[in-house]
Amino acid sequence: MTKIINKWYLSLVIAPIITTYLTNFFTLPKLFSDWKLAIIFSLTIFAISLLIELKLLSESHNSPNENDKRIIKRLFKKLDVKSFQQEICMNDSWNGYKQDSIHSIIKYQHAVRLIKNKTVDKKVQQMIDVFNYKLDLFTDFTAKNVYGDNSGFLIPFKNSEDRNSVKKDAEKMNILAKNAFEELESLVEYLKFKKYI
Repeated sequence: MTKIINKWYLSLVIAPIITTYLTNFFTLPKLFSDWKLAIIFSLTIFAISLLIELKLLSESHNSPNENDKRIIKRLFKKLDVKSFQQEICMNDSWNGYKQDSIHSIIKYQHAVRLIKNKTVDKKVQQMIDVFNYKLDLFTDFTAKNVYGDNSGFLIPFKNSEDRNSVKKDAEKMNILAKNAFEELESLVEYLKFKKYI
């Protein structure tokens, strides 16, 4: 409300009224001699000015924050989206995951929890939080069901006595990876729509 009160166009309402009452003794154009017309005219200009101000304010609100853009780029660089898509989501967990891909996810998860990487835009932050939750489900489950070998891969416990259980766990890892990737896709789509990336 204080922003509206401080605007110059409030004088458009007050000035014609004062002019009309103070200059009743002088001959003025029809617009200023009839106070009803003066008020209608000034209110019309006032309404148009408010609509322009509202449009400018909404446009400035819709533009992405530069700091948020830097945060998102930094987080996506940590995540390595291409590697996440190709090596985790499009790969069957039964074949194993590259350790580097999992490490980039863990680096991302650590970075995203830092307070300096929180965005001002609440909708973006909420979508990032949902993606992080799904990613946490994936990494927590995967950490319990794979082991590292010398070839640089994290593979399921295929040599276990209960091979059917390991296959079910591998299928669940695939589902959890897919769920996390779906959240990432919706996040990226929203960020592109809002011109963050």
